[in-house]
Amino acid sequence: MPYDQFITEQIAGDLLPNASQDQQLATAFNRLHRQTNEGGSVAEEFRLTGINDRTTTAGTAFLGLTLECSRCHDHKFDPIKQSDFYRLSAYFSDIDEFGLYSHFTFSQPTPAMLLYQGQERQQHEAAKTDVQRAEEDYERTLREAGLRWKDQPDAMISALPEVRKPVLHMPLDGSAEGISGGATLCDGDNQIACDGAPEFGRTSPFSLSLWVRPAKKQPRMLVLHQSVAAEDSGFRGLQLTIDDGHPWLLLRNLEGIRAFLQVLPEGNVRVEAVLGAALRRIERRHAGRVGDGVRGGGVGVDVDVDGQRGATVHIDESAQH
Repeated sequence: MPYDQFITEQIAGDLLPNASQDQQLATAFNRLHRQTNEGGSVAEEFRLTGINDRTTTAGTAFLGLTLECSRCHDHKFDPIKQSDFYRLSAYFSDIDEFGLYSHFTFSQPTPAMLLYQGQERQQHEAAKTDVQRAEEDYERTLREAGLRWKDQPDAMISALPEVRKPVLHMPLDGSAEGISGGATLCDGDNQIACDGAPEFGRTSPFSLSLWVRPAKKQPRMLVLHQSVAAEDSGFRGLQLTIDDGHPWLLLRNLEGIRAFLQVLPEGNVRVEAVLGAALRRIERRHAGRVGDGVRGGGVGVDVDVDGQRGATVHIDESAQH
């Protein structure tokens, strides 16, 4: 292989048109630096440390230059300026990564890719095609059934079916004033365990509904979560927070679901309620969330605030930034 081609694939094989598996894998060269999952480690610190390592390694291996000094300052005898270092490092910082690898799960550090062997790629593509066809058949059957019902209006039911009871209901009656009866005051230190709550997975349709009255506006307030390794790079589960007054629903790494309303690292779904105003200090707000699991290769999420539809999101799990 010509040396210029070798360098191209080592540094940017994943950016080549129709890049092969080997060309994409070659770029793992840029991630052969120290990684950690030690408790107390700061994710952003180690993300930037990795970027620095990629930058200095590229300088030494491919430019024949030492760039370490220019990371911190200019020097009159150094041809590389500090601004040059960070212009080059920006190339290596555009990576969808967290900075740490999972401490509590077996999740691989992201970004990650499937490594097919033999006929596995063809088998996988064939399976995805079969799934797509089955979903198209299902949607067509639903449409046809709907048309048949329209032709038989007398057969339509005259009353709505009884609403199913929730799988978990927690009144949280406490000493604080509530919408109906008492409410529980959360001090930020003590948790309320949702004993008996089902575990939601990739294909689980679910709704959750609650009243929330923030005492003050903070950058981040955790409302509820069901997860393994919350805040870890290998986080699995769902989480509802109020960030700067806005409710956020986070579905992280539910076996491949990718999304946030913005797309975040590690394959996540985060949805911000986009109804005009944020949650205000003196207001009680009713936050409803509906997830219909994976459909058509993606995830569907509806967001209601005070009974109004704030957002309906359907994001393909293969989406990127």
